[in-house]
Amino acid sequence: MKCFRWCLIVVVLLFSFSNSLADSEKAGVNGLGFSVGLAGGNGFSFRYLPAKGLGFHAATIFWVAGGESFFNVSLEPLAVLNRQPRSALYFVPIAVALYATEEKPKVAAGIGLGYSMAYSENIWTSFELMLTAYNDFIIPLPQFAVHYMFD
Repeated sequence: MKCFRWCLIVVVLLFSFSNSLADSEKAGVNGLGFSVGLAGGNGFSFRYLPAKGLGFHAATIFWVAGGESFFNVSLEPLAVLNRQPRSALYFVPIAVALYATEEKPKVAAGIGLGYSMAYSENIWTSFELMLTAYNDFIIPLPQFAVHYMFD
């Protein structure tokens, strides 16, 4: 449970930090949701997409089932190439995820392009195609995310 509290504290700090980055003319949007991807992480996620410049995506999950535990935390900066009111194209210069189980922790890293699109006023979906390095393999893998975006 301590891990969950720390993850919640990190999400709140990221949300506060991203609000302090935004100025009134180039304000970005913050979002809470879920993501699935090897380099970008799995689980509950937070995303900040500015109108221009650098945003970020962070994801984490922790669970214990049947005596086994799993922990995942990830961070990826998002270099916004073009953002419209209902879409965004961005470059991910590096995505890093740590996966920890009872065994040795593993790290996944990737680089790629992403596209986010709004399906309604606040629901955004994201698709990223990442060139991912994991377990001595380098392979192109997709990532998906759904976020509720706040103005």
